[in-house]
Amino acid sequence: MVFRRITVPQIAPGLAAGALFAFMVSFDNFPISLWLADAQHNPIPILVFQRIANVFDPSIAAISTLMIVLSMGIVVAMERAIGLRRAVSI
Repeated sequence: MVFRRITVPQIAPGLAAGALFAFMVSFDNFPISLWLADAQHNPIPILVFQRIANVFDPSIAAISTLMIVLSMGIVVAMERAIGLRRAVSI
């Protein structure tokens, strides 16, 4: 009960920031995606690389824009929910 009421609220901003950072690093990690891809499943980095290598396709720009907007949206949502500025100043 003490852990849930005292410790978790204190470490929640760090856990959220760490989870966001881990997601962003793993989302765009091409070498790991290359090793983990199989014939049935293509991760987004492999799909983008294949599309760039084969033909010029404007959907790659759209995918990149969506990735940036998604990343910014997650950061803004975390800022509003947790208040990263408060967590850093403590």
